Amino acid sequence: MPTSEKRFADGGQYRFEVPGIQGPKVMQALLEAMDGYGLYLHRVTQTQGIIRLTDEEIGKMVELAHKWQTDLILAIGPRATTDTSASVHTEEGVRMGYRLRGQEQIVRAIEDVKRAARLGCRSFLVYDEGCLWALNEMRKAGEIPMDCHFKVSAHTGHGNPCSAKLLERIGADSINPVRDIQLQMLAAMRQAVDCPIDIHTENPKIHRWVYPSLRSAGNDPYSRTDLP
Repeated sequence: MPTSEKRFADGGQYRFEVPGIQGPKVMQALLEAMDGYGLYLHRVTQTQGIIRLTDEEIGKMVELAHKWQTDLILAIGPRATTDTSASVHTEEGVRMGYRLRGQEQIVRAIEDVKRAARLGCRSFLVYDEGCLWALNEMRKAGEIPMDCHFKVSAHTGHGNPCSAKLLERIGADSINPVRDIQLQMLAAMRQAVDCPIDIHTENPKIHRWVYPSLRSAGNDPYSRTDLP
């Protein structure tokens, strides 16, 4: 198996990420707990959609990210499962994943990003390839901040180097492949693209942001939107 020589800007081979952090209270609890264990967290990801957060909540999460010097990713929504589509709930329709149906949903997704960017967020979780392309074109045109970063979700279902190369070309700044990807498949993807590859496995729920030459993991005990 080839060893990747690719590195992050600071020379690191891997990063730690915890997803499923849906609001500022649980985000603060997570970061304080990490401090208690003497651990540094590179990325916190909210997955339920920007539309479910108030401006105040987004602002607080951005503030926490700055305070703890961690990256904050907010998910773009609404997505297919919260749309009026019935097909997404059928046996065949589930294959569409969280992709957006209709141009109106693309517009709403873009407005999500604009709103969160105005409040200080610069990293976004993308579930739709067409939306990724549109956001990248807007980024290049200066219609959204040039320092916005886009992470492609595992829910898009990509797991080969050709798909990874395409995603990188249309604007992906990191790619989360399918969760049951095998090591040799991951190595091939690593050779094909220069952007980070995000590894997410479940049962137990472990989240990795790695280059294949070195792996590390952090457990995700926080999947709630709030704490008592």
